[in-house]
Amino acid sequence: MIFDSLDNLNMYLPDGWSEEVLQYTKTVTTDVSDGERAIRENTIFSRIMTLATVQRKRGVLESHRSFVDIQIVIAGQEIIEVWPTSQLKENIPYDGIRDVGFYEVPEMSHLQFVLNPGFFAIFFPQDAHMPQIAIGEEAPLKKMVLKVSVSLFPRGVVRGATSSH
Repeated sequence: MIFDSLDNLNMYLPDGWSEEVLQYTKTVTTDVSDGERAIRENTIFSRIMTLATVQRKRGVLESHRSFVDIQIVIAGQEIIEVWPTSQLKENIPYDGIRDVGFYEVPEMSHLQFVLNPGFFAIFFPQDAHMPQIAIGEEAPLKKMVLKVSVSLFPRGVVRGATSSH
């Protein structure tokens, strides 16, 4: 898992495709419509979503194996909690078509941080994450999730992946 300022995003992305992602993120503003957009055929796409944050008890703890998430808040803010997948118990088995597995939410958070506009978080297959948690009252949230194929990252960076390199 990586958390940093958007100004530093290029430091974490491998050469060869990082410029495409950086240029795309600069085009996304608060008035962009929701939906899925391809950035690079079959290997990088974005999901823009308008949501509401939820109370922790309604949070969903998930991980992915074929794609790495780069999550960026466009408007609003959210708490995200993170755990190593190896320390969790699955409650809904991994679905390879949807590229998601779900876990029982432990009572205590392993790691918790606030994601605000201007920052990003990267979640690898070994990072179960529970985003969209409210800070106090539930509130509107607009975010972008960049889905990047694990095949675009160097070996050793991504564990628990299901893509051939």
